[in-house]
Amino acid sequence: MALAMGLMLFCATQGVARNLPQKEVMEKVQAIQAHLNQKNPEAKLLHFDSPTLPMKLSAPQNDEDLVTITCKMIWNEEEMPNMQPFQVVIQSTDWEYLTNDYCFWSPEVSFNVPKNKEYYVIGLFNDYFGWTTVVETVNITEDCTITIDADKADQEIFFKPVMQNGEPIVIDAINYDENYNPIVIDKGTINEARYNIYIQLKYGIDILSATSNYSRYLIEDGVIFNSMDYLSIKTNDNDCLNITNCFLGLSEEYGAIAIKLLADGNKSQVVSNSPNDYIEIHRLYGNSIWNSPTSNEYFPEINPSLNCGVGVFYNWTLSPVTLNYCMTAVTGEDIYPTDNFYMNSPAPEGNDYVEMLASPIKIFYNDIDEYLWQSFYGISSPLVTMIDGIPTNIASHNSILEMQIEGVAGWLRYQPDNCKTAYNPWFSFPLTEDQNEIYGGNVPITQFSTSYNNNLSYSFIGRYSESRSIDFMNHKVNLYHNENIIAESWKEIQSLPQKWWENPIDPGKFKVEIENANMTVDGIQGCNTFVMEYDNSVDNFSFPALEILQFRNTDNEVTDRFGNASEGILTFAAGSLIYTPDGYNAYYDYEPLKDIKVEYAPNGTESYKELMVEEDPEKFYMPGYGAYYYASLDQVDNMSENGWFDV
Repeated sequence: MALAMGLMLFCATQGVARNLPQKEVMEKVQAIQAHLNQKNPEAKLLHFDSPTLPMKLSAPQNDEDLVTITCKMIWNEEEMPNMQPFQVVIQSTDWEYLTNDYCFWSPEVSFNVPKNKEYYVIGLFNDYFGWTTVVETVNITEDCTITIDADKADQEIFFKPVMQNGEPIVIDAINYDENYNPIVIDKGTINEARYNIYIQLKYGIDILSATSNYSRYLIEDGVIFNSMDYLSIKTNDNDCLNITNCFLGLSEEYGAIAIKLLADGNKSQVVSNSPNDYIEIHRLYGNSIWNSPTSNEYFPEINPSLNCGVGVFYNWTLSPVTLNYCMTAVTGEDIYPTDNFYMNSPAPEGNDYVEMLASPIKIFYNDIDEYLWQSFYGISSPLVTMIDGIPTNIASHNSILEMQIEGVAGWLRYQPDNCKTAYNPWFSFPLTEDQNEIYGGNVPITQFSTSYNNNLSYSFIGRYSESRSIDFMNHKVNLYHNENIIAESWKEIQSLPQKWWENPIDPGKFKVEIENANMTVDGIQGCNTFVMEYDNSVDNFSFPALEILQFRNTDNEVTDRFGNASEGILTFAAGSLIYTPDGYNAYYDYEPLKDIKVEYAPNGTESYKELMVEEDPEKFYMPGYGAYYYASLDQVDNMSENGWFDV
């Protein structure tokens, strides 16, 4: 008996570095910036943003055990006029104490630290072309002043990635027409590139996370400036730093590429990647997104494009940081011949405490509101990382988990020790050469969560943990409070947090009804119906949450199509969750569901029968998921005319 499950889902719940003198470099920078200002006064040459604070591990100390360290950051202002002090980090060499402070406004900062300890005192400077990090190792016994001199950074690290064919990665040179539109003047091997620089103390303690564009500009005298030639990390001789560059580029020939470049933080080097380490990750995106009955009113013109982002998680903290950027060609044209992308992230060696994650995103529609805020809607495929040299699709799209990242207490409460399971392993799977997954080609579940100030959120998550933001443009929702309807659209629900911040709504009984029919599968209309009821007027109120649902065959492959019923198994994660504030953090406590029921029927009928469900306690996983349930499909004993069943 051919069997297809889940159509309708009802749920209640290498190159050579050029090292130009600083003065010559700055003259070139100023010339380029002047050129840009003439064409577009708002253009910026390079912009470093998104720095992140490291985790503070300092324990309370008695005043008599503390001394004061004053750190003075100095540099040659004549030779390096654009250099700025950024921050100072102090780490004990026994790795028991860590603190930091920014020094944007003053190059001098002070710290009270435990005395009679040896410390790494790290000063971080930035300029147009990257970061300068100076490490001083000092034994602190009394109050003292430490000078951190940027001139001591006599080691320089450059990143020179290469393509799959071994050619150096070179970015398109662009100029602007009279309307400030970008024009490609000199063709490179990639159209656009971004990078994420991570400067870390060993053992994964984050000093800096910074993201920016590589850029290549044509200046009027015909000289092409390529920021990839100049971007560098300068350090002095030290034994405590790791440097990682997660590089993201777009190529007409290959599509999106993601490369991890790892450098020792204590010596000059040019870091490249091996072209033999590229692994092709193929993604197929289902075309059901705009073929549903009401889609034309939302999507009159569809021009899909492949976009990509990269992120990392740190083995030491096990705290993931995703940095997703929608990438487009400078010409604005659709340059992507396939949905493929490539990863170059070889197995870690030594003190490699960064694992790169890649997230391809298929954009189907973008919207600009009255405030000129642009939103993208499409399918975000699950994150991919290399585990034991094998690209692995990791179960990662989870509204609870994304919130949980902000709550360190809850994150650490249930986190497994093995860094490879920073995301749920029971719903992750290796990507083989014969990849048949169609992201978006299935009926998703609705993930739901609620938190402080009565705020609620929901997402549409498919079989492979893909997130379908496109469905937000074409679904129905009603929200009730004490039986009174208070929102009848997603836009209205989006506006509620601001309204409730100004005028809090009383706790009470809430009911959410969501109908998502924004999909067809095999030409058949699918639908997900979701109903959630909860009462947050009681202390420690909980709500049932279905977090992910998969069908797998006897070979443990994720699929919803089977030759016969005995080949299939339904798996899902669920639990009753309690939003728990904890100071400035918050997390979700878990408690078992009181009741759970799964039913199936031939598609289009109401002839529902129950599937008996079992729990596997060994696969319990928090945060973000809960208990692991499964049901064998060999219980299915009735027929379906089209082979599909509603669950």
